[in-house]
Amino acid sequence: MDAALAGLLGTAIGAVAGIVGSLIASGHQVRIERERVAAARYDELNREARQSLLDLVQLVATGTHAIAWLTWAVESQPRDDSVAEAHRYEETMRALLPRLVSAQVAVASLSDVSTYERLDPLVRTLVNLDARVGTALVGHEQGVDEAAAELAQLRDETSAFELRTIEVVRAILSGSAER
Repeated sequence: MDAALAGLLGTAIGAVAGIVGSLIASGHQVRIERERVAAARYDELNREARQSLLDLVQLVATGTHAIAWLTWAVESQPRDDSVAEAHRYEETMRALLPRLVSAQVAVASLSDVSTYERLDPLVRTLVNLDARVGTALVGHEQGVDEAAAELAQLRDETSAFELRTIEVVRAILSGSAER
């Protein structure tokens, strides 16, 4: 083989090696960029899921506090004042319940199924408590004595529910399997 051919062959092999090396390096860079984008998306979805959880919990806490405040007012304030408090309660819950459902949908769409399944009973309990409060308030506004007793019982249930809410949310945020 003459020297010119050997030089040409060496140059061609060097060029091919350079091109292959460049292709491998660019493929590696593309893979690294895809992984970076996927990790950033994963982190953003986790942030959104956590925020949707906290938004839902805030609404549950707001509703729970409204019930606790109302039941205290019925027990501690004159009837006319507690009836006025009942009207404020109804306005609060009327505004809160649609937001609660919306927040629940956000949790369902952004979180894993087990998180939704653990939070759904909290939402259902709050809605049930609200319905029972509403029924008792009708009697309270009409001066029915048993209504005040029912509201006092709901106060105790609301306090227990508040503690259960804290336990469930703490377990979710800590990654615990507690139900």
